[in-house]
Amino acid sequence: MGGGAGAGPSGAVGGGGGQGGLGGFGVVDTVTVGLVPDGLAVSPTGAGAGNVYVANGYINTVSVIDPVTNTVIGTVGVGDRPVGVAVSPTGAAAGNVYVTNFDGDTVSVIDPVTNTVIGTVGVGDRPVGVAVSPTGAVAGSVYVANRFDGTVSVIDPVTNTVIGTVGVGDLPVGVAVSPTGAAAGNVYVTNFGGDTVSVIDPATNTVIGTVGVGDLPVGVAVSPIGAAAGNVYVTNSGSDTVSVIDPVTNTVIGTVGVGDGPRGLAVSPTGGTAGYVFVANTGSDTVSVIDAVTNTVIGTVGVGVLPSGVAVSPIGAAAGNVYVTNGGGAALSVLAGYLG
Repeated sequence: MGGGAGAGPSGAVGGGGGQGGLGGFGVVDTVTVGLVPDGLAVSPTGAGAGNVYVANGYINTVSVIDPVTNTVIGTVGVGDRPVGVAVSPTGAAAGNVYVTNFDGDTVSVIDPVTNTVIGTVGVGDRPVGVAVSPTGAVAGSVYVANRFDGTVSVIDPVTNTVIGTVGVGDLPVGVAVSPTGAAAGNVYVTNFGGDTVSVIDPATNTVIGTVGVGDLPVGVAVSPIGAAAGNVYVTNSGSDTVSVIDPVTNTVIGTVGVGDGPRGLAVSPTGGTAGYVFVANTGSDTVSVIDAVTNTVIGTVGVGVLPSGVAVSPIGAAAGNVYVTNGGGAALSVLAGYLG
């Protein structure tokens, strides 16, 4: 990584190149949530628009955070060991929050108006990642990666029932849906045990491609914006890299070295961080910032202990802010600033 090596007041370590380095981007706040926070999501719409939802794995709750005050405004009891979180961006269930319960083999559905669980859906064995389709004929459908039985459950958001089960690779963990481009609506699933990504056609709920990536892939995200729109990013926790996949050819077109044990990641859709990729490095307590145009790390930000999940606000006063769960305690780091 180019640039200076000194940590500034924000905990940011500067980097040159790309779209201009980190500038003033860094940690601006820390929010106390529940013990062992893991997955998280920011609502793009509805009554909870802009709110941040954090799964607290140790105490079986979800913290609801106001993005303006960075304070917890609600706590929702869910199932046993919540891990993944997603919010529906569209359709009859727009704004509903979906939480995977790893030890309960269920998904909790939260109403964003009342912050109460309005449904519980039985899925496969040890669900981890969850994502909601933002586009296409099946927009609003919920996809859940079931780690121990090698499947993805497809949930109808209106009836909150499983309407399909797709066999994927070995130990699936992460899942994302493309919002744009030639592959819009396609579902991408990381297979931790197989070092691959499965590509699912949402119309047929069948695997239409398998992409070899790095060692022990975990997180997956798709760029919604800019020159890299539609590109798929995968964290490889065993090789300390991020694989970049072309959605048209389903081939790896770039490999980016990041920190130790990368896990969660997200691509910003808006604001001063638009188009940049943010990667939580669990082993080095940092977030790597990737320029999606050059596929290079432009800087690294120190956060809390054992960072795991990453989400970016798509809306409101906090649009472009980056949220990182720190699984080594009970803290959420809030990162903000202009990149470019």
